[in-house]
Amino acid sequence: MTDTSKAEIGPRYRQCAAVLRRRIADGYYPVGEYLPSERRLCKEFKLSRLTIRKTISELVGEGLIRNVPGAGNVVLRRRALIKGSRVVGCIMLRKVGFPVLDPYYGDIFAGLEQRMGVGGYRLLFSSMSSEEMWSAKGAGIVVETVRRHRLEGVVLIGGGSDEFILAIHKKKIPLVLVDRSSPHAGIPSVMPDNVRGAFELTEYILGLGHTRIAFLRAPWDEVVKARYEGFLEAHRRAGLEFDERRIIEGDYVMEAACDGVSRALETFGLGYFTAVFAINDQAAMGAIRALKAKGLQIPGDVSVAGFDDISWAEYADPPLTTVRVPRQEMGRLAAEMVIQILNAPGTAAVRRLLIQPELVVRSSCGPCPSGSGSR
Repeated sequence: MTDTSKAEIGPRYRQCAAVLRRRIADGYYPVGEYLPSERRLCKEFKLSRLTIRKTISELVGEGLIRNVPGAGNVVLRRRALIKGSRVVGCIMLRKVGFPVLDPYYGDIFAGLEQRMGVGGYRLLFSSMSSEEMWSAKGAGIVVETVRRHRLEGVVLIGGGSDEFILAIHKKKIPLVLVDRSSPHAGIPSVMPDNVRGAFELTEYILGLGHTRIAFLRAPWDEVVKARYEGFLEAHRRAGLEFDERRIIEGDYVMEAACDGVSRALETFGLGYFTAVFAINDQAAMGAIRALKAKGLQIPGDVSVAGFDDISWAEYADPPLTTVRVPRQEMGRLAAEMVIQILNAPGTAAVRRLLIQPELVVRSSCGPCPSGSGSR
């Protein structure tokens, strides 16, 4: 098992405590079993006995372990007690319904909450509409929420205009962005490499012989622009020119995507595309619904691919070819950024992390139907 204690900024006993805390949370040291002896910990971390004892004292104070005289330190629970913990705000973009239940955002939140809890922090959750996140008024709501609830920092997931983000940052509120980045210096972020993921998926579809691929998009936000960039780059490298008439207007949700594909079929007919690159998995499922309503077979007549690899994707009919985004890992990394900033104000390096996605091939994509050459 590999731990990187250098990622934790602060006194060395706290760095050691952070590693042990993570091991306990991950089950490496199971509840009811004992930690290694102080001598073994001294040797592993190259720390003095006094420093290791300060580490143990901190974990005892958090209720994670209990000292048993003559036996050692037994693990009591996988997460620290909430009493006395510090509070960080988590604000999510509200697209449709409650965002924590969204299969994409819900996984990010789960990773964030787990890591923040291990670090002794509580999360205060809130959601905001697109209109609020793209307005000065919305930034004022965030600033007031921070003041009223005495939040130590904010994790912003999924959206916000540059002006909205900068207005919060100018109030000296510690801020980390997830699934969004900012051109402004000093604002850390975690997001998937959407360009690379889209390039690899498009390259795979082109490799199946498809030259008429529709791009089923959502409104032109940062994510859509990046995925479209990767989509176009794959065409360029294949020596193909993409016909922009094959851009289908939809959204991130199934219903709007289904309506968009239905309109495209009515406008251009059944042969105008042989594959659909959907902006996410929910949009892909909407496309499949629209295509099946026209009597088309997936992938016999039209191939369909999504993006994100949400939990539903492998249970779609047919199981969905997609790009896996490590969402819980994104949440965990965002939490670690916040903890670093709060534990060492002004010293933690600003990082903009691009998380690498992974192509997942299932059965919703197949070879281009014979006789369906480019035109």
